[in-house]
Amino acid sequence: MSTPPHDGSDASDPVDAPDAAHPTPIVRAPKPPRHPASHPARRLQEAAGSAPAAESAPADAPSASADAATNEDARRIVANRDAYVLRVDTAAVPVTGPAVDDSASSRSGDAAESAPEHALVSDAAAPDAPAPNAASVNASASHAPAAAPRGRRAPRRTRAPRAPRTRRQKWIRGLIIAAIALVVVVVLSGLAIAGIAVTTLVNTVSAQPPRVGTTIVAPDESKAAKAAAAETPGSAEQAAAAYLAAQPTAYWLTPEQDPIGEVYDRVAHLATEARAQKASLAVVVYGLPGRDCGNHSAGGLDEADYVTWTTQIGQALAAASDLRKIVILEPDSLALAPQCGNLSDRDTQLRGAVDVIAGTNTWIYLDGGHSSWLPAAQMADLIKSVGVLDKVRGFATNVSNFNTTQNEFSYAHAVAAALGTGHAIVDTSRNGAGPTSDNQWCNPAGRLVGDKGGTYGDDVVDTNLWIKPPGESDGTCNGGPDAGVWWPAGAVALTQGLVK
Repeated sequence: MSTPPHDGSDASDPVDAPDAAHPTPIVRAPKPPRHPASHPARRLQEAAGSAPAAESAPADAPSASADAATNEDARRIVANRDAYVLRVDTAAVPVTGPAVDDSASSRSGDAAESAPEHALVSDAAAPDAPAPNAASVNASASHAPAAAPRGRRAPRRTRAPRAPRTRRQKWIRGLIIAAIALVVVVVLSGLAIAGIAVTTLVNTVSAQPPRVGTTIVAPDESKAAKAAAAETPGSAEQAAAAYLAAQPTAYWLTPEQDPIGEVYDRVAHLATEARAQKASLAVVVYGLPGRDCGNHSAGGLDEADYVTWTTQIGQALAAASDLRKIVILEPDSLALAPQCGNLSDRDTQLRGAVDVIAGTNTWIYLDGGHSSWLPAAQMADLIKSVGVLDKVRGFATNVSNFNTTQNEFSYAHAVAAALGTGHAIVDTSRNGAGPTSDNQWCNPAGRLVGDKGGTYGDDVVDTNLWIKPPGESDGTCNGGPDAGVWWPAGAVALTQGLVK
């Protein structure tokens, strides 16, 4: 066994002679970063590629010297790499290549074999640069913000396109929407119907017939109101008209003044006034075929039109379910029937009118004549013949007449007794002075307005009301104009002592 030549060094020196048990670790240089072709560092690498490669150590050199040379080369590569990085940072050249992988030592030995070539590249790039401490460079680099490449925008994130809906999906979605809409409509309809039902129930339960203290509307479209606006201010005629216009009085619906197609709006307007005045609505329906048997108030509609007209009145009254409605149905129609010989027709016409007018909180009173006309028993029979006692409140007496209130109350009790049921309304609009001695009914002289509505009442007579408007003529008699026309002189006479 030959002894290796002695080179003058002490083999026991731990620095010069590495311990066999603890050989000196080989430091392998990481691969340099790859840069784009246009990057300055790439150009430096390409320029250094033509430099002569470092001479390799002799093959028969001792292993310790080879290891030392390899370690020295590795240290130079690391130092030159750090100097290269510092030079690039100083020159403000952005480094866009991949980050240096510190785990390069775990790769194959190819990186170590090419280390001298990279070292020459680094030397050529920065020959005079000192080799800084690698730890300080890495520490400073870890705190430096990464520079974004110039001239480029960060790629915009785009949302992946949705898959197109199929026809079946659209159909299912539409079906679901339609079902939801149908459910909403059904629920809302149910709530509306329930609300109407509750309102109707409340109105039915709270409905009260006329009684003492009842106030009816004073219509602003009455003939008295129109006359008050037209007469000379300060005159007796104007004062009488203004007084009468302010009194709560029933409004007369006639086909001549409120024809088919217009009567509904008239009733609706009266209902609006009643709400504003906090009053009940009172109307007189006066348009029967063959009205007044051809006398002063002759007129009316034919059979078919009468049905249409009264139906429209009933619809308008039903729309005002929140109000108390008082309907005086066709004065004189029954009391005149024996004289006219048309009782059967009258029964049919009145029955039909009751059917379309009757409703919640609507109180209908048939014609009941008056105390100086037909006997109570006969009048009761005429009322019974209509066959609607279960649908009407009762009957009205003294309409457009002048009998005293006391006589009319007695008469109403007699008729109700003959009927076995029923209630009454008494007209007191013009009975302040009572009737004439001969019971004239057409514009008799010396008459006065009577007690205001809602003054009296008992178990049969619900109350008294002003039904015939004072100041309107009964007909062409005793100096008056046509029936229903405003008569200024008659208004002044009826209000004597009440206005100046």
